[in-house]
Amino acid sequence: MNNTEQLSITIADPPFNDASDLADLVIRTSDNVDFFVHRAFLSLRPPSSFFRHALDGSHHTEEKDGLPVLEVIEDSATFKFILLFCYPYDTPELTGVEQFSSVGMALDKYCMDHAFERFVQAVIASPLIKEQPLRVFALAVANG
Repeated sequence: MNNTEQLSITIADPPFNDASDLADLVIRTSDNVDFFVHRAFLSLRPPSSFFRHALDGSHHTEEKDGLPVLEVIEDSATFKFILLFCYPYDTPELTGVEQFSSVGMALDKYCMDHAFERFVQAVIASPLIKEQPLRVFALAVANG
């Protein structure tokens, strides 16, 4: 991969693609996708301690469209689910056991308890519980 490809940044799909939609933060994922988000949804319910500290203004080194950019190590597919569980939208449907693992681990890492509760309900409602019960159980046990 050359430097031009490495630096190529894309904008996330809706609803996280509009800088003019009162967004006050850009979250950039490890695969260089920018999500325009509202800080309040990330730190609204305690104890979202990671985002509360990360959003205090001193943890960003770059700006985009006048908004601070916060870089995270998760990829865009995982982070989109994290945001969807934080925002007051319908609960997103998880379609793969790998999503259970990556999204659940990230929500736990960022101490997003309310979003994690919504995630657990999505896992319980998922058809994968019936299709691959042992695999889902093994992931749940492995990830606490």
